[in-house]
Amino acid sequence: MKNITLVALMVLWFFPSQGSCQGRILTVVYNNVAGESGFATGWGFSCLVEGYEKTILFDTGKDGQVLLENLRRARFDPAGIDALVLSHVHEDHTGGVKDLLARNGSIEVYCPESFPSGMKEEIKKRCKVLHEVREPVQVCEGAWTTGILGTEVEEQALVLDSARGLVVVTGCAHPGIVRIAKFAKERFQRNIYLVTGGFHLGKADEKRMQWIVRNLKELGVEKIGPSHCTGDFAMNKLKTAWDKGFVRLGCGGKVSLEP
Repeated sequence: MKNITLVALMVLWFFPSQGSCQGRILTVVYNNVAGESGFATGWGFSCLVEGYEKTILFDTGKDGQVLLENLRRARFDPAGIDALVLSHVHEDHTGGVKDLLARNGSIEVYCPESFPSGMKEEIKKRCKVLHEVREPVQVCEGAWTTGILGTEVEEQALVLDSARGLVVVTGCAHPGIVRIAKFAKERFQRNIYLVTGGFHLGKADEKRMQWIVRNLKELGVEKIGPSHCTGDFAMNKLKTAWDKGFVRLGCGGKVSLEP
């Protein structure tokens, strides 16, 4: 009896969150920006979305073993992921795909249709079904991809409905963070509560940041959580502009999407 109890406690320690998520929550599980103690950092981005009809992982970071370890740190079993949305083809967002699908072959994957054919074939072999995305696609009730935006680097973002408004999650925002936010607001006809993820502003200067802040403010973005490839200069400018509306989302960080 003691052995059975010990095993049960160990299972709860490693993976207690399955089926116990309290509402809609976004957890960053891969990031080069440090956050919560115990989470390993690495170049790239990934976040877990719980509380919707499907549990969604957005991007996988660069290293699958780091991703899996961080999921364990978050006390989440990869077997509980229903859908994987890949923002764009770069390795720091797709590098963990193989290791993740080795742990869960029942995942539906949503990737831009412009992914290399060889890469898509490898994913098809390992997942439940591969959705090749061009236009906006509904992943489940309350969750969509923007479809492909941009030309130089084709990328899609994740859009979540919440009681507070839309939540827009970007991988690197190569098409432009303002363009993505504007598209989401116009397409889904709701105010934007939060924009978070990588903003690709490492080379942004003062003039560009003033333009970005002004346009995101005009779009009514209530809160902002830049990370990954945003860059320190841009992060500081956005923090100053949003003040209490600035959300720190380093690796392991969580944000509730409930009212």
